[in-house]
Amino acid sequence: MYDIYISKTLNKFFVKHKNLTLDIISALDILARNPYKNNLDTKKIQGYNNHYRLMINKYRVLYEITETDILIYACDVQDEVLNKIILIS
Repeated sequence: MYDIYISKTLNKFFVKHKNLTLDIISALDILARNPYKNNLDTKKIQGYNNHYRLMINKYRVLYEITETDILIYACDVQDEVLNKIILIS
């Protein structure tokens, strides 16, 4: 089981979008059990090692998988979140 770490921006997102919090937490629980083989809508982000995206409704969650952890660093509407990955790298 992987440990999940959530960025401060995602905590702010949870406060702003309380209706999505349960869906995202349920998906993160599935990811923690097996981040590579699951029934979630996940894809590897091209050009980045160990970075993936998870689609939940119209929202895209960006995360990185390390040896023992999953680092969740962005969540936003599908098109707007891509700008955040450019700023982080």
